Formats: sequence, C-alpha cells, structure tokens
Amino acid sequence: MREYTNQEYRDVLRNTSLNSPLVDEKLAQVYGKIRREEKKKKGRRMKKVFAGVSLMAASFALMIVFCAANPALAAKLPIMGSFFKEVEEKVSYKGDYSSRSEKLIPESGTEEGTEESAEAESPYVQTDNGATISLGEIYCNDMALYIGIQIKTEEPLSKEFIEESMGQWDYSTIGIHSTATADVAESVGLAFSDGLGMPSPYFIEGAFEDDCTFTGIIRIDASEFVEDLTPDYDGEITVENWDEHFRRIGMPDKFQYQLSIDKIFDSYTWTGDYDHPGEHIQIPECIEGNWNFTLDIKKDNSDCIVKEINERDENGFGIAKITKTPYEIQAEAILPEGESMADYFVAIRDAQGKPLESQGGYAEIYNIYQRDVSKVTVYICDYVTYMDECQAENWENLPEKAVYAKEITFEE
Repeated sequence: MREYTNQEYRDVLRNTSLNSPLVDEKLAQVYGKIRREEKKKKGRRMKKVFAGVSLMAASFALMIVFCAANPALAAKLPIMGSFFKEVEEKVSYKGDYSSRSEKLIPESGTEEGTEESAEAESPYVQTDNGATISLGEIYCNDMALYIGIQIKTEEPLSKEFIEESMGQWDYSTIGIHSTATADVAESVGLAFSDGLGMPSPYFIEGAFEDDCTFTGIIRIDASEFVEDLTPDYDGEITVENWDEHFRRIGMPDKFQYQLSIDKIFDSYTWTGDYDHPGEHIQIPECIEGNWNFTLDIKKDNSDCIVKEINERDENGFGIAKITKTPYEIQAEAILPEGESMADYFVAIRDAQGKPLESQGGYAEIYNIYQRDVSKVTVYICDYVTYMDECQAENWENLPEKAVYAKEITFEE
C-alpha cells in the first residue's frame, strides 16, 4: 500500500493539489464509519474543507471528538505579548488581527502587573512534559475564530523537526492532536443537548523564534459548528445526504470554547487506508502531554457585512448571499434543483479582476487582507473544469468557463 510523502500532505494542507470530489465522498464515508463506532452521535460537515484536503481530514478523522460541554471554569488570563503581531504576516491567512484582538489579561489586577506573576497563576500558560503552551489573545468574527498560541520546549527541537514544519513556504506548520468542546446550546437553541459537532484544530501556522520557541495562530472556521439533527441515526453519511442530518449553526455571538491538546508533532505519513485512517498515522517526532484551556469567546462583528442577494439566472444558478469580514469573504451559491455543490466551485475576483486566494486552506473562503474588494465578481464553475482549466496560472479562463458570474459592490 502506498505511503504518502510529507510534501504531498503539505500540498493538501495548502490547497495546491489532490483535488477530487471522489476523495470528498470517501471522506464522507469515513466519517459515517467513525460516527457509528464512536456512539457519540456527533456531526461534522462533509463538504470540501480545503480544496482536496479530504486526504488530510481522513488521516485525522479519529483525532476529532464531537461532544457538547458543560464548562464551569473561572479563568484568570495572563498578560502576554502579542502573538498575533509576531506572526500575523507569516501565515497563509494573513491579517492585522493584533489591532482587533482581545488580549488575555488577569481577572484581578491591571496591565501594570508583571508578566511573570500573571503567567505563573494563569490557566492559559500550562507546562507538561517539558513543553509550555501559552494562549495570548483571541479574535472572533462571523466567519472564524483566531487564537494566538506559543509553544516553548525545555530542550531544543531537532533540526529535522523545524525543517519538516516549513517545506517551501515562508511560514511553518506544526501538527497538534486536539479535542474541543463548546457551550453553545443556550446561544443557538440546539434541539438535542448533546447535538453539537465541534471542530478540533489539528495544525498551527506560524514561525520558529528559535529552536525552542514556536509562535502561531490557530484558525477555526465558523462553518465547522454544526448541530446533529438525527443523533440516533446509524446509517451512512454522505455529501448528498449531509443536509438531512446536520444543520450549520455558525459562530454564536458568545460561547465558551474548551481546547485540549495531547500531542505536538512535526510531520506525519499515512498509508491511505480509508477504512482505518487512524491506524496508519505515523508521527516521527512527537511531544506528548496534557494541556487544557477554556476560552470565553465574544464575537466581534465590527466591519463585517452580509449582503443578501437571492438572485438566480434562467438556468437556476445564482448567489444567495455574500459575507465579508475584515479578513475574508465568502459567497453562498444557489444551484439548479437536483445539483450538488460537490460538483461546483465558487471563485471570487477582486476589484482589479485578480483572483483572491483561499483563506487558511478553506477552498471557497477567500483572504481579502490588503486587497481591494470594494467591488468583487463571484463565479460559479463546474468543479472539474475549474481544477483543470481555471485555477493557478489559468485563472484568466474563468469568465469564459464559468456557468454564472455576478458583480457585487460594497459601499465604503
């Protein structure tokens, strides 16, 4: 059985190759199997997360726990340096998050307090097995939650660990094995108290300050917050029937997010067995421990715009709405009856007609940081046609190949 290389997995992670609706269908089948075996009856969306990231997601499917929480932790928050400011230009989802972030500061005391004493008593600075993980600040909007994080090790990490984390990009990516829960039932009115599907991050983008210190940003997409509508269902979950069993609840205005990390690693390989993905993950260098955090999240919707379009052409294609935050933009497509979004791709160009880049690897969410999006053009294209003829250096073919196009203007 084939063993995939680290470079191939980075290509998947950075949205550069291995794009296939068939792979997405396989991922959906994996989640269906896990859902039956775990007995927790939690949901997670099956549609494309990262264009072609299904291989990665399948590898880590067993790393994601779907459960609801009943948190009751009173947090004291530390005075920290700005992790966002250190690396916000060194990740694929660039943005000036430090200008909008909520600094994690002590419940009692003032910012004049010493950093050392604040960190010493903070649950947001935790040490285990020779590694200290600190959470420094947070920013949350309608489309994503961003967490500034720093990892310090007592012993220097190996040269191979650092080199494997970087690849050919100007930033590094390290892996984490995590589980997450959130208390959102009251905020969104879940039909079942244990019906929340909760996203668990499995990588951090950022940079190494030295061979003992990595500073990064975790991005958690709002579309990953879902409700399981059929918690007792034991059948197959596929791309086609996903909407029958799950409801996207989006990012609540206020919620508590609990994140537990038990592994930090540099790279991995996977032998490609869809039926037993977790059994074939190999981690060459790994730090194991127990780091548990609880974050009180309050969404900041300043400078966020949602435009309801709800228009379609004579062929049934159209745009339902478009959402723009200070850092990303996403358009929700309307398709003819009977068509599946797995067969189409939504692309967006900026005011100069240049294609926007995917935000954090999510295929149809686009980064707009330092781009002119006062006017954008949204295209719907056949998925295979887009991948074969319209992406990367072929982006100029998009207007001709798209089945639908819509120009949208944002008033400043």
